[in-house]
Amino acid sequence: LQSMKKSFFMIGQIPSYLAPVAANLIVGAFIVTGFNGCNKVENAAAAPQPPGSSTSSQVRTVQIKLQRGLNSYNGVRDTRTFNFQADNNYGSETTSRVQSASGQIQRSLYYFDLTGVTALVGATDACALEVTEGALELTGQNSDNPSYPPFELMFFKSSAPLFDEATVTHNQASTGAPWPVGGMILAAEIQPFQFNLDLSYGTSRINFPAEILYHWLCHPESNKGFLIKYNAESSPSITTNGLYLSTSEATDIQFDAGGATVSRRPALLINIKVSE
Repeated sequence: LQSMKKSFFMIGQIPSYLAPVAANLIVGAFIVTGFNGCNKVENAAAAPQPPGSSTSSQVRTVQIKLQRGLNSYNGVRDTRTFNFQADNNYGSETTSRVQSASGQIQRSLYYFDLTGVTALVGATDACALEVTEGALELTGQNSDNPSYPPFELMFFKSSAPLFDEATVTHNQASTGAPWPVGGMILAAEIQPFQFNLDLSYGTSRINFPAEILYHWLCHPESNKGFLIKYNAESSPSITTNGLYLSTSEATDIQFDAGGATVSRRPALLINIKVSE
């Protein structure tokens, strides 16, 4: 966990190459429609050669973007849970919510299937991959108080049950699979990743620890997703009605100027360095 803490960067520190996957936004890059509906961007740079060497090699930074509907990708699960309606499921809703108000607690849950990422970068051994950066894109619809209190992103432990979008509730991960004793939070990592976020207007990004993504790629069975919550749910001073987030069920929006279409759905970006 100590090594993970070092990689918990705050929003605003995402490198420029974690820009949206679009060829006209990344110099010298091009889009490749890839395996399992993933999107891939490559940025190649020739590696320096020792004197007298005739061998040519390259180091590429490959960016993978996972988002429902992008090149037919359908491996994301996202929803919310609500302690005042502890047996209700909200998997079909277009909006999720993070809330803490008068004892009412709502959390947003996410899971991205990483199957196919290793093959997409031309590798066969996921444990040999070098994951350099990661980011989570979220689009807010409105917020009563977007920057206070801080939010927490908590990763579910590998021992936790994988939640089912269609049946998860505050009380259970799926039908017949209740959360472990102590509830959903005890099924997540004890060390949360805290961040401030203003999602009132458009899409924002959160740095996502590279160590977590690497571990999920190398050990797929350990990927049980993550949740977003307020960092002090039990604080009596918190009265906000919450942050509203678009889910993967949300429809795309189209801007009048230029007719560009932008997806409001959450996305996970993964940067992998590949040597040839």
